[in-house]
Amino acid sequence: MQISEDFLHFIWENQLAGRKFSLNSGVKCEILHPGKGGNKDGPDFEAALVIIDGLKLSGYIEIHVRSSEWYKHKHHLDSSYNKVILHVVAENDELVYDINENEIPVLVLDKKLLEEWKDKYEHIRMSLKSPFICAAYLSKIPEKALKNGLEEMGKTRLRKKAGEIMKVFEESNQDWDECVYRILLKSFGLKQNTMPMEFLARSLPYKIISKEKENLHSLEALFFGQAGILETGASSHPYIAALKKEYKYLKHKYYLNPINYNSWKYAPIRPAAMPDLRLAQLAAFFHNNGSLANQVLGFESKKDVYAWFNQETSFFWRNHYSLKGEESLNKHIRPGSSFIDLIIVNGIVPFYYFWAENTFQSQYFSKALAFMEQCKSENNKIIHTFVKELQFTIQTALISQGIIHLFQKYCSNRNCLKCPFIKELMNLQGNHE
Repeated sequence: MQISEDFLHFIWENQLAGRKFSLNSGVKCEILHPGKGGNKDGPDFEAALVIIDGLKLSGYIEIHVRSSEWYKHKHHLDSSYNKVILHVVAENDELVYDINENEIPVLVLDKKLLEEWKDKYEHIRMSLKSPFICAAYLSKIPEKALKNGLEEMGKTRLRKKAGEIMKVFEESNQDWDECVYRILLKSFGLKQNTMPMEFLARSLPYKIISKEKENLHSLEALFFGQAGILETGASSHPYIAALKKEYKYLKHKYYLNPINYNSWKYAPIRPAAMPDLRLAQLAAFFHNNGSLANQVLGFESKKDVYAWFNQETSFFWRNHYSLKGEESLNKHIRPGSSFIDLIIVNGIVPFYYFWAENTFQSQYFSKALAFMEQCKSENNKIIHTFVKELQFTIQTALISQGIIHLFQKYCSNRNCLKCPFIKELMNLQGNHE
């Protein structure tokens, strides 16, 4: 059976091969700590702690399928490998020495044991029909352990989003209101129109919005005009004709250049999520709100956010979903609660994480998690599949974010060896000696 180095890393990191060994030289060895993996600039595991022949050592661990790969990878010429205290291999086909001609102690892992673990691992990955290929086994993990694991992955996903907000903050010249403004526009675009919303935010700075916020008509003209959408509307309609006139004036006043209309997606999108209607809702929102960062930081619950977005669009949108569409009764003149939950999850909560990390106000970590507990799970294909195949009830948005992270980070690219659940999936309890 073919054993990869990645698989050996997994076995070693989780101490599945045991803790006590006899080295190739016959000397006794005990592993107190396998070390920290993921070291890209040197040996595979750092800060390992072992006892060899009664002597307690701390240093690096290098892992290979065959010991001769030490020379193949030219480690014998690299001084960073001088602190390797143990060479862990599946096959010892050659004695190895460091740059100073010192022999490296060798631990040969038991071949039969490796094959047993490999069989278990491959058996778990047999169900290839599902996006969650180990669904049949994952469903057998105790619910509490599964819930805790998913929550931790949800937090990891939030930290990643907070890192993305750092880029937005820098692009906003470290202006907090501009940063929140861009986050909100991106959130309003959801998956289909994230990119044009980001383009729009860059082309229409918040300082212009704040100057014109007293006039809803001006804000609508700015948003529709800068989005390149205004020209699609019929000039014969008094509302649209007035918007065009207003935008012509504002475009000249602020030296504006609209983005490309073709970047917007209209299908397949529900009428309530049409870009035109979302922009009208944004105009109404900014008309009634200011000091964005301070307001966001002051929220106590998601009800405060609901109230924040509870702003009516102008009269035209009571019977339209787009500027060029025919009249149709519109019951969605305000953003719905499910949509606002998505804004909280994708925009406001990551901002809390970012704020906490950059201002050292740790209470916003707690606030972020509290908001995630209050928000419902997203409703998308990944979540639907997980719920259906595992018969799992998702109680909060933090867990659903964890499921998305699980799928995108591990399941979609079959990165099973790095999955936080893999050890428990293989039904491992304790260690072998």
